[in-house]
Amino acid sequence: MVKRSVVCVCAVLMIVLHQDFWLRDNPGLIAGVLPVGLAWHVGISLGSVCVWYLIVSWCWPQGSENGIEDESNRNRGQSR
Repeated sequence: MVKRSVVCVCAVLMIVLHQDFWLRDNPGLIAGVLPVGLAWHVGISLGSVCVWYLIVSWCWPQGSENGIEDESNRNRGQSR
């Protein structure tokens, strides 16, 4: 239950951080090339990868893939 709460908080945090209204008017560049807003979205994208990894590894039901494979094998045996 704690893992799911952590994942939910992280997902909501990513949604809130995605709304980067504090960087919209920032004309600065990072390393003279990359706009600050674009760099922020790169960071948000990498953060969302981490959150989705946590969602899949912590909240995915165990054994769901095996159930699908077993049922498809049973159906093959009945059709012959």
